[in-house]
Order: sequence, then C-alpha cells, then structure tokens
Amino acid sequence: MKRLLIIALCAAALTASGCGSSTASMKSTKSGSSTGLIWIGRFGEGRVLVTDENRGLSGAATFWADPETTGRRLGMLSLVPMIYEVKPAVWHRKRVLLVARYPGDVIILREADQRVAFRTGFYSAFSAEALPDGALVMVNLAAEHKPGIMRVLSTETRHFADYPVSAYGVAWDKVGNCLWVLADDAIRRYEYNFDAKNPALTPRQSFALPAKNPCDLYPRAGRRELIVSTAESVWTFNPEDGGFAPFGPVADARGPLAVGEKDLNGRILYAFGWSPGGNALCFANPRGMSQDDKVRLVRARWDRLPEFTYGF
Repeated sequence: MKRLLIIALCAAALTASGCGSSTASMKSTKSGSSTGLIWIGRFGEGRVLVTDENRGLSGAATFWADPETTGRRLGMLSLVPMIYEVKPAVWHRKRVLLVARYPGDVIILREADQRVAFRTGFYSAFSAEALPDGALVMVNLAAEHKPGIMRVLSTETRHFADYPVSAYGVAWDKVGNCLWVLADDAIRRYEYNFDAKNPALTPRQSFALPAKNPCDLYPRAGRRELIVSTAESVWTFNPEDGGFAPFGPVADARGPLAVGEKDLNGRILYAFGWSPGGNALCFANPRGMSQDDKVRLVRARWDRLPEFTYGF
C-alpha cells in the first residue's frame, strides 16, 4: 500500500506542475520492474525532481526539498548541498530514496510521506549504497589536496570506518555477496563485515578500467553486469570474468554522468550535466532527447530496483 502512495504522490506532483497525468500505467514496483518515472537531483538547489520520458527536464516537478537548506544563498554563492545522486533503494526492508549530496550528507528519504528517515551527518558524497543489514556505503572524490574517502556506516550504532579511496559509484552484488566500487583507475571488489559495532570493508580484487576518467557505475537490467561510463565511452563489466565490453547502443557516448536501462527491453537513459552541450536527458532504443539549460543535474535514475543488488 505504501508503494501505491508514492505513485499517487508522483502523479500529483506532475499534475501540479502542469504536466498532466502520465502515471496511468504505473504499478507497484519490485526488483527488476519500472514505473517509468525518472529521479533527478537538481544541482545547486537541493531539490529532488521527478519526471518521465514524455515530460523530460522541462516538465520535471519537485518531489522533495530539504526545509533545512532550501533557498539559502549568499550573493552568487549557493549554501545548499548539491544533489549528485537520487536512486531507489531498500533499507530495513522498506523502499526508500537514497540522496547523496555534496557538500552535505546522505539522506534516506521515505517515499510514502516524503520525510527523512535517516541522515548520516556531515559527509559529502557523490554516490551511496544501502547494504543488506541497513548500513550505508558512501564515496566521494579527492579535492583540494584532500584524499577521497569511502565510508561504511552502521545506521544502527553510528559506528563507521573510513578508507582513502577516491570513487565515483558503488553497487552491492547480491549474488556475489560483495560490494563493487568504481575508483579512479579500476573497479574494485570489497568484502563486507556484517557487524554493526565494527563495520568494515576488505579489498579482494581490482580490475583495471579500459578507459580513463570514469564517470558512473550502475547495474544493468536483468543481467549480472554493471554499466561503466567514462569520459570517452561506455562499457559493460562482467563480474564473473572481470571482462569489459563496449555497451553497444551508447558505447560512443562521451562522458555521460549517468547511464541506466529501464527494463529488459533495452530502453536506455543517459544524462549529461554541466557539459558544453548543456543539460540533457538522452534515450536510446529508440533515440530521443530532452534538454533544458535551466535544470542543472548530475545524475538521473530510472525508478526501479536493480536485480543485481536486490535479486533476480
């Protein structure tokens, strides 16, 4: 029932924004299925937006805005944490949204009532993942001569462990019972210690990237594979053999900050933000694009729970 409430809220948000109703075909979401919604973090304003393929960027509606930070500006300087990633997740058996902000924190947002269920406290994150026991893994990049820090945090005890790793994305692998991390030059596999009082990550394997300047890491739809985007190209990664292959439909896309599949039919979303060509949501199979220079974004995610993380 709670999942149905979020669908109603999204429909209301789109309707209130003048978009009309485009949610008639939505249904309760489980691992591997998609409502067709797209989640976006509005860069520079700290807002979570919701849209779909038809409405695109210009028709995106505000789903949530942090009352603690919204609207705070000092001249041209924004004091609002910038949202780098919004994605569906499961936390303590409940479906939530993970919101990674930089500078700022990671927020677990309840979809049903749009309330904050958990805040990590100050930790600037580019990406985050919820682990099976409710712990969080958060990553960021090296900046201003400071190393990037990967943190694993127990949301039960607040105990945490930090590692000097500069990373762009993380994904839990349910079949492999491990964590995959996209670092500067490699995809790394970590073993997780399920201990609320002593959460820890142990490096086990590392696979060199086929291209420089990584951008994003996200599971494929219906396959035990990951999508890796770089400044020059987009690849798939097979955890079974550590091999990379060009991601056919968008292999030549340069520097997309997010790439994801809607479902097994192959509908692909890839997003560009702060690029010379402007901010855009692009689609493949079939092709299309929604562009709006007024909506600054970093990553966009389909409203679906990846089978790679939550089970096939």
